[in-house]
Amino acid sequence: VSSVAFLSTPAFPARTLPQQASSQRLTPSLGLRSPILPAKLSSSSRRSINGALSLSAKVKAEYIWIGGRGGGGDDYRSKTRILNKMPSSVEDLPLWNYDGSSTGQAPGEDSEVYLKPAFMCPDPTRSGDAILVLCEMLNPDMTPIPTNTRTGAAKIFEGHEAEEPWFGIEQEYTLFQDGVPLGWPKSGARPFDAT
Repeated sequence: VSSVAFLSTPAFPARTLPQQASSQRLTPSLGLRSPILPAKLSSSSRRSINGALSLSAKVKAEYIWIGGRGGGGDDYRSKTRILNKMPSSVEDLPLWNYDGSSTGQAPGEDSEVYLKPAFMCPDPTRSGDAILVLCEMLNPDMTPIPTNTRTGAAKIFEGHEAEEPWFGIEQEYTLFQDGVPLGWPKSGARPFDAT
């Protein structure tokens, strides 16, 4: 047997594998079909691979919130939290925190801002168990920070559950004439100093 043999579970029955390789096999309980690993691994490589494999049984929760510029479409923030199991409701999700001074949402001397989960749904961009978690931002005393607009919206909707809200989508169109936006000069883009 060479010093580095590859093993693929369950490609070979255990009785045909060299003694050294069979002791390193992955267990089927990990839910992996055919991982390929070198039979001889250093202890640091083994710890690294085992850590990656154990992560596959966890849930990735992407906590998302609005940054200090008010969420004008360009200041959405997020970070991933690894959970041991899939939450059954948003109430099962833990509070989290971040440094609000780095987002312009808290002073440097008291910068703790808490993320309170308000909504969750499956994450369509990740494989495996992954969810998106939309959050409210709260001060340490659990009052909303000034840029937390969800609290104001919740007060408006509270007590009106029987109402059916309507939301309008703004649709923008550009009309073209001869391959140029209507009203634009034919020579190219409008100069910045033009009125």
